[in-house]
Amino acid sequence: MKKPLIALVAVVLVAVAGFFYWQGTRHRDPEPPPRVETPPQPLPPREEPAVRYPVPDIPVPVVEEPAPEPPAPPRPLPALAESDAEMREQLARFFPGQELGELFVLNNLIQRIVVTVDTLPQKELPVRLLPTRPMPGTFMVEGPESQKIISPQNQRRYNTFVRLVNAVDSRQAVSVYVRLYPLFQQAYRQLGHPGYFNDRLVAVIDHLLATPQVSEPIEVKQHVVRYRFVDPELEALSAGQKIMLRVGPDNARILKTKLREIRELVTTLPN
Repeated sequence: MKKPLIALVAVVLVAVAGFFYWQGTRHRDPEPPPRVETPPQPLPPREEPAVRYPVPDIPVPVVEEPAPEPPAPPRPLPALAESDAEMREQLARFFPGQELGELFVLNNLIQRIVVTVDTLPQKELPVRLLPTRPMPGTFMVEGPESQKIISPQNQRRYNTFVRLVNAVDSRQAVSVYVRLYPLFQQAYRQLGHPGYFNDRLVAVIDHLLATPQVSEPIEVKQHVVRYRFVDPELEALSAGQKIMLRVGPDNARILKTKLREIRELVTTLPN
């Protein structure tokens, strides 16, 4: 709100300054005596110059442009409980030709997105509330039992989804997000949080961008049914940062670039 306020103050100051300027000049100098205008003397007749670049004497047809149609009124927002149809329509635009049910859980989409974004910096994600389907295949490791590492081939599991996400037009995606933002904010407040979802989104993006870059093979060990990182510092990372490591360094670079684009857009929205 600071920029509009500053602009308003500037306009008022300019108006006041102009007012006092005109008041001061109006009473500063006496009015000059009226001047007697001398009627102009007729000029001697001049020869009409010959035309150098004649224009054909052909009437130019007048093209009547149709009156612009008034802009269509914005489509009213659905209720949060009835927003899945709108979200499916938008996802179909961003992922043309894809079977959406194979990529996303198509019920309570906005609520699922909000919960997932909110919990990415935590140790565990609520798997049953994720908006995306599990990646096909299994987590791939290689090496002897005592020194297993994440296989470089593992990132291929994520390549398709990462390419789809990278192909989404960031500006269009943020435009849809801005239009539906009241629903995201409502879902965020339903979690019992104060504040604003967009602020939380930016904080979570910064958290993911801070994921350490690991160039060496990452050692893992099996724990019950899942693998854990051997390095205690990596194991202490959040669920979101661990995802950024598991997708592989190439996919992580693509995702970070996309996250930076989104962050720039959602932090520079006009008031």
